[in-house]
Amino acid sequence: MSEKRQIRLVLWSVPRSGSTAFLRAMSNAPNSKCFQEIYPYAFFSGSDRGSPRYLNEPVVPGFSYAEVKEILEKPYPDKELVFVKSQAFALPLKFRNIETLPEGYTHTFIIREPEQTVRSFYKILAVDKKIKYWDYFSVDEVGFDDLYEVFKLVTETLGQKAVIIDHADLVKYPEQMLRQYCEAVGLEYTDKMVNWEHPPPDMEPYNMWEPEWFESVLSTTSFHPDPSAARNQPKTKITLPDYAQKIIEKSRVYYKILHEKRLRPPSE
Repeated sequence: MSEKRQIRLVLWSVPRSGSTAFLRAMSNAPNSKCFQEIYPYAFFSGSDRGSPRYLNEPVVPGFSYAEVKEILEKPYPDKELVFVKSQAFALPLKFRNIETLPEGYTHTFIIREPEQTVRSFYKILAVDKKIKYWDYFSVDEVGFDDLYEVFKLVTETLGQKAVIIDHADLVKYPEQMLRQYCEAVGLEYTDKMVNWEHPPPDMEPYNMWEPEWFESVLSTTSFHPDPSAARNQPKTKITLPDYAQKIIEKSRVYYKILHEKRLRPPSE
């Protein structure tokens, strides 16, 4: 019997787009190796860091952009799937090129309506302020324009066909959308992708970051439109400032372009 071909995937996203839930789905694929926000780790904490959030902390060795590429290009011979979830804004212009991206990967994308992503992100950073170093909202980290630029890099420079999934379609039709995604990237679908083990069988992908980021999604066992609501947490009414409203409108330009190219739900 011939061995299965190893699949290597990157999921590019914006904050609060359901990408961590998607990682939970992929981590339930047989023999998977998952990476959680390894490019953002380089952006915030490595020797090439381009953000002031962790400037009071020492540089973490081994996480320059070049070293991240080396980590992702390791063979991992016992794995059938190597899956990388990452934020597009963590590839600043200087590193937004094919030399930074790992070889041998299919690049995919998850999107979500900007009003929902920005409102959720703003609440966590500017209202809740419960996560160390994450006590202010920055429009530079919203990232729809960055996501679009990575999309162009993948489709125009690498010549890959875009595989885009929308969060709204995913939570409404999880099995159908995951089946489409798997077919598009050559991965075998399994029902465990929409019915997760709890707790996750491997916590390593979550250990690099503050645990508060993952409390809601780690408590779930499947996709949900709002993991906080799934735990019966009360809703907080948030009034966004003008600069947050403006970034929503700016982001919708890029969201609409990507939305038109997404995998289509059964309702369409």
